[in-house]
Amino acid sequence: MIIFGWTTLTRVVRSLSFGCPTCRCAQHAAIIQHRRWFTLFFIPCIPLGLAKQNLVCGACQTSYDPQLFGLHERPTVSPVLAIVSLVAGIASLPLLMTCFFFIPASLLAILTGHLALSQSDRAGRVMARFGLGAGYASLVIAVGIFAVLFQGNRLGVGEQAAANKDRFDAANRKISSSSRAIASGNTEDAKELASRYGQLLKSASDAAFTGGSDSGVDLTDGKFLTHCELHPESCAFLVHVPHYKEYKDEVREALSTIAWAIAKELTADTLDTGDRLAVAMRGTFIYGDILIGYVPREGNGLVNREFEKHELYAFFPEATQSRENGFGLASESDPTEMSPDAGGYDPQAFARENTARQNKTSPNADSNPRLPSEQDVGSKGIVGADNPSYKSENEPAELGPESDRDLGRPSVDNLSWPESTSKIVNPIRVKERAVIAQKSWAITGLSFQQNDKLLVAGRIDGALLVYDWQSAEKLEDKRIRGRVASLTSSADQTRLLFVDDKGQLAAIDSQPSGVLGEARPLHKHTRGAVSAYPSPRYNFVISGGEDGTVVWEPFDGRQSAARTLEEFDSGIKALFIEPDGTSAMATDGAKLLRFSLRTGEVLESQVLDAATAATTAAFSPDGSRLALAMGGAVSEFDTATGKEVQSLLTTALSVQQKLEYHPTQPWLVSGGNGKVHVWSRDGKRIAEIQMDTFYDIRCFAFGKNSPHLLAVVGDAKLQPIKVFELGD
Repeated sequence: MIIFGWTTLTRVVRSLSFGCPTCRCAQHAAIIQHRRWFTLFFIPCIPLGLAKQNLVCGACQTSYDPQLFGLHERPTVSPVLAIVSLVAGIASLPLLMTCFFFIPASLLAILTGHLALSQSDRAGRVMARFGLGAGYASLVIAVGIFAVLFQGNRLGVGEQAAANKDRFDAANRKISSSSRAIASGNTEDAKELASRYGQLLKSASDAAFTGGSDSGVDLTDGKFLTHCELHPESCAFLVHVPHYKEYKDEVREALSTIAWAIAKELTADTLDTGDRLAVAMRGTFIYGDILIGYVPREGNGLVNREFEKHELYAFFPEATQSRENGFGLASESDPTEMSPDAGGYDPQAFARENTARQNKTSPNADSNPRLPSEQDVGSKGIVGADNPSYKSENEPAELGPESDRDLGRPSVDNLSWPESTSKIVNPIRVKERAVIAQKSWAITGLSFQQNDKLLVAGRIDGALLVYDWQSAEKLEDKRIRGRVASLTSSADQTRLLFVDDKGQLAAIDSQPSGVLGEARPLHKHTRGAVSAYPSPRYNFVISGGEDGTVVWEPFDGRQSAARTLEEFDSGIKALFIEPDGTSAMATDGAKLLRFSLRTGEVLESQVLDAATAATTAAFSPDGSRLALAMGGAVSEFDTATGKEVQSLLTTALSVQQKLEYHPTQPWLVSGGNGKVHVWSRDGKRIAEIQMDTFYDIRCFAFGKNSPHLLAVVGDAKLQPIKVFELGD
């Protein structure tokens, strides 16, 4: 509570003798000055108005106006106020560059300037005017700058994103201090998630981190204040961490790893695979790590931990949208269609954070992040940055130039890095034929069409882009409802088959001009589809789901019920249709089945001799071999016996995320952390394409009529599509 008021103070200006009219004789007298002051907590602070003077007789105490006797004393004021106004006004101008420190300087210059104008002499008034001018000028300039920035920000992101920002700001205020609720959310379910998240993160932090200082401003009362913004296809956690500034370097990274792991665990039953997920941690005033990614089918799902605050606005839409269970083209107002300019992010750009430092590796978000145990903990935080408990097997041994970490970032000046767009080590001929620049979301599917003259790219935001790849001209931009998960082409390259992130398989006609027709929905897998494989002879397609279901059906418009096979316990990794079109093979990485497409009867069953779970798989063109990627190793198996034939890679290399056999050559192509490897039949690496990125290579495609063509793209937004020519 602030107590203020006014009071009048007096002082003797001059003592003298004068003829008192009341006493009718000469008496001693004094000229007394009265001034009104503004008080704060009963302390006089600011003088108000001009001083008034009275001539008081020392004998009879009669008060007279000094001017009647020609004894008026002009009030004199020290030039201190004028000097203070001048200095404060001049200082306020450079302080405009230092956040809000100019505000007290400007206000001091204006206040003291006005007081000095009414009380100072001529020189003082000149200084006061300069101080007033500088003080007012700094305020006007600051107001103008803030107005321009605010308006520019609103116009730059659009009306929808500006409204999202307002909702984000409202949520952010809810976690500003413990005087509000400890947990909040946009729905009751969200509040429950926020409460559980804050409790789990606090328990994990208390167990994992010790030491540090509790000094400084903290408004949380030791609690992890949490807000959860939950929508059908996204979830964001805003967390006010107590004494967040004390979490530094490796300790802060470990906290981020724990926070992301808890978020994935809590939302596992709420969100679907591919849905957006974010965790943003702040201190008393500003945000620190902002982690944005997606709910992964397996692995980590974290895109990055260095996003800007405005990229969280996309998680705060106007109202909860119901999930779309149907399939069709998205309208212009479809809420699932996002623009990168609206402050969103790429939910399937799994960019591992390459944080290798000199002689040590920071804890990072590995493919299966766990909460640290007490053995991992030291008196000052996480024990050692090279703690193997936190090192990801996916983490590369060197840092790429696209890693933009501020904490402990080593210099990249001493690292060897290709100057060209890609570095090619080629015992066989590898030629870069085309580069198609991308200025938007990540590409998640590639397929050649129309005798390999066109290249179709499926994007995470639901766009199907058709290019004349030789000229890099975009011929079509078709939008579908949902996100493209994979693409493939019919044998004659006149139909495009794609799967969205909700498991919906669909077919769409492709014209030589690049125009795409209307999407025809086919089977919808209940837990998402992994891939689709069209018949090389007939117009039907086989697809596999994450629940282990295999489905085959025609895609040319014929009315025919889909056939299913339910013999697997986990998601399908690869599919193959025999050349005669009567039987097929499928695998989940642990079991291999050959079955009849006519009756659905299982013809053969093999248990694969695989050491670990597979991340991806591929059948050879003749169906005699099956390749499985298991972490950093790739092994080939004989499909007739299920036995391993040879191992192509070692765990020293990065995790291989994509496998595909060359259509005509006995080569196996694998995509890993920024590289594409080509392997011969005898297990020798005969070519390596090193892209100018450390993002995973999850998406590439061969031409059908020109199988020497290979289109490759990195798994992140803004990554260009590159077309290479392999072999002689």
